Amino acid sequence: MLTPLDTGKFTLLVNRGFVPPELRGKVAAPEGEVSVEGLLRVTEPGGGFLRSNDPAQDRWYSRDVAAIAS
Repeated sequence: MLTPLDTGKFTLLVNRGFVPPELRGKVAAPEGEVSVEGLLRVTEPGGGFLRSNDPAQDRWYSRDVAAIAS
């Protein structure tokens, strides 16, 4: 699950992990002040997988930040 995190200067997409299909759309984003620790990765539209992203089905196999944001 990717959740946008507004830093006040820019927005990060935080990968919060796998969400089973039956819970998608039911898991709320955290509220209030949060802290995040992790690895910052840049956009990688081409990806390393053989599959192409499928935005219509909300399936992402590579980090195409611009496409995900739209």
